[in-house]
Amino acid sequence: MNTYKIAKLDTKIQPFLKWAGGKRTLLPELISRMPKNFNNYFEPFIGGGALFFELKKLGILEKKEVYLFDKNSELINTYKIVR
Repeated sequence: MNTYKIAKLDTKIQPFLKWAGGKRTLLPELISRMPKNFNNYFEPFIGGGALFFELKKLGILEKKEVYLFDKNSELINTYKIVR
């Protein structure tokens, strides 16, 4: 599995990919079910990154280690290049 660790990210950035099986329409439900307190954030199948980008925009990931994973090495490489 390929991984991409986030250091700092501009909160204005948004998903730049539309991914099959994306979570964009489920964001309110997913966020409402998240624990209030957690340490690090692991996204095992980043795809378009809708949940990650929304959490980042809301400031929920501040001061947390963030790890993005996906088996698709070309996708991870795309995130690295865009970064």
